[in-house]
Amino acid sequence: MLRSARVGLGRTFVLVLAVVAVLADLALGGLILRPESARAATSITLMTPDANSQAQEWYTKVLKPGFEKATGITLNVIIIPDWTAYLQKLPVMFASGEAPDVFSVGGEFVGTYVSQGMLLPLNRFTDTWDGLKDMPRPAVLDGTVDGKQYTVPYRIDQRTLYYRKDIFDMVGLDPNHPPATWDELVAMGRKLVVRDAEGRYVRDALNLYPAWDLLSIFVLQNGGQLVSADGKRAGFDSPAAKEALQFFIDLSQRYQIAGKDGSPWKGANSVVTGTSAMEYAGDWVLGAMAQVNPKQFNDLGVALPPKKVTRSGLLYVNKWAIASTSKAPEAAWKLIEYMEEPERRGEVSRINSFLPARLTIIRSQAPWMNDPRWWTIMQAAEQTVPLPGKARKLGDALSAMEKAVRSTLAGEKSLEQSLAEAVQQANLFLQGKQ
Repeated sequence: MLRSARVGLGRTFVLVLAVVAVLADLALGGLILRPESARAATSITLMTPDANSQAQEWYTKVLKPGFEKATGITLNVIIIPDWTAYLQKLPVMFASGEAPDVFSVGGEFVGTYVSQGMLLPLNRFTDTWDGLKDMPRPAVLDGTVDGKQYTVPYRIDQRTLYYRKDIFDMVGLDPNHPPATWDELVAMGRKLVVRDAEGRYVRDALNLYPAWDLLSIFVLQNGGQLVSADGKRAGFDSPAAKEALQFFIDLSQRYQIAGKDGSPWKGANSVVTGTSAMEYAGDWVLGAMAQVNPKQFNDLGVALPPKKVTRSGLLYVNKWAIASTSKAPEAAWKLIEYMEEPERRGEVSRINSFLPARLTIIRSQAPWMNDPRWWTIMQAAEQTVPLPGKARKLGDALSAMEKAVRSTLAGEKSLEQSLAEAVQQANLFLQGKQ
C-alpha cells in the first residue's frame, strides 16, 4: 500500500499560508487567490492520457497558458499517449514521490487507488461546488467511497444499446421501438438474426462478446450486485447474478440469436458494419458511424437498455483526482474547477469526440444539443447502476467472472462449478490477497 507523505514545510510557515488563504477567501467571496509573490511560486502538475494530437495541443497551448494567466499558478502538463502506458506510469510516480497533483482516474480504479492511499478526499471543495449537481448522479457516485468524494467526472463513457433502424425496418420491426425488456430482446432477436445454410451466423441479432463489461450489464439489469456492499466479496454468484449470466448464455445456446463468441470485427463496431443488428457500446460509436458508414449515419439508433429489474447499462467515468501527496491541493482544485467550466470542457470534448459529463453542455452546446441520441446516452447514464467504488482491483475480480462464463460457453464446466471457482479467485483480489 502506498502511504501519503508530506515533506518540507515547517509548522510556522504552514500556519502563515493557512491564514493568508483564509483571509483571501473571505475577502474575495470564496475565490482562493494568493499575493503575487506567493502565487508566482506555486507550481502544480497535471497528468492525463490522451492519444489525440489536437487534444494534446489544447492542454499545452490553450489550457496551460490560460490557467497560468488567470491564476498565477504555474502548470506543468504531462500527457501519456495511451491508457496502458498511463496506468503503468502512475503508480511508479507515486512510489518515487513524484506523483502529479491532478491526474485522471479511469473506469474501475477508484477502489484500488483509495485503498492504496493515493487519492485526496475532495469534500472540502465539492460540498460547495455546484458542478457536481450538473452531472449524472451515478457518475458522481462512481467516485464516492464511504461518503467521501474522491473524484470529479469529466467524461461519460456510457455503455448503452445501439441498434440499426434500417435492419429493424428490413425484417418488419418498428425502427422506433427497440427492445425495452429481456422478453422483447429475445423475440426481436429471433427476427433480426441471419444464419447461412450451414448454421453459421451471418448477422448476429446482438453482439454477445463474453467480456466482463457486457456480462456485468446483464447482472445489474437483473438486480444483482457485482461485489458485496463492503467491497470485500464477489457478488456474481448470487441467485440474481446467476440467473442473469445463464440468460446471457441462453441467448446464444438456447435462443440462438447470436454466436457465442461475439460478432466479427471488420474495422469498426459490429453495429456500424452491420455484422450485428444491436450492440452494447460507448459514445465513440456515433463518431465511428459518421466516418465508416456516413450514408447510414441516421440509421444508427440509440436506446435505453432493455429491462429485467433495472435498465442499467455500464458506466465508465473518466474523472479528475487530486493526489494525497499534493503540496498544493487548493491550487490543484482551482485547476479542476478551471478545466470543468462548461466552455472549456465542451471545447476539449469536441476535439476528442467525447461525451462531457456536464448536463448543461449537452443541452446547450453543439454537436450534442443538435442530436437527440446524445441525450439518450445521458438518460441511460442516469439509470445505470454505478460501479462499486469501494472495491479494489475490481477489473481483476470481474475478469474471473468472465473466465467462468467463457468456460461454460465452451462446454468445459457448468455455470455453477465455474462461478464457485471464480468467486474464490475474485475474493483474493478484492481482499488484497493477490
